[in-house]
Parts: sequence; C-alpha cells; structure tokens
Amino acid sequence: RYALRNRIIAGMSYAVIIPEARYKESSWGTKYQVEFSIKTRRPVIILKPSEDKADQGVWAAYESFREMGAYAADTPEEAIELAEKLAGLKRSG
Repeated sequence: RYALRNRIIAGMSYAVIIPEARYKESSWGTKYQVEFSIKTRRPVIILKPSEDKADQGVWAAYESFREMGAYAADTPEEAIELAEKLAGLKRSG
C-alpha cells in the first residue's frame, strides 16, 4: 500500500521534495515515488545531506536520486523556491 500511496502523492503534487532518505536494495517506497515523479515529469528536489551527520546510506540515496534526475538543494527554503520555479508556480504575498 505504501507504493500506491507514494504514487498518489506524486501524482497530485506539483513537485516532490525529499528531505532525507536512506538507500535500500529493495522495497524502497521513496525510490518508487521518485521514479514515478520523474516519469510523470514532476520535479524532484532532494536536500543535500549534512556533511557531518549523514551516514553512508543517506549519501547513497542522495547520489542515487541525483543520478535519476533529482535536483539538489542545500536548505529547505532553497528546495521550496526551486520546486516553485520548476513547477511554474509563483509565490503570493
């Protein structure tokens, strides 16, 4: 059911922001959501992991999503701005 949930979320979104993920070999819902988002031309933005706090699994997920076509952002604010820009949205007020 998680894969279906992720597909619905991706399909309803203008863009998908991934704050953090950990790489897995299989049954990886976040990867499925990223794949579906990219397939349906939804921008995907992933936050760059903290240099001193992230483990290898987090870095592996980050690199994997970047290779799939996700955009990188250094901060949550940058991720939101990039998502709005890529989705063609304008911020009000």
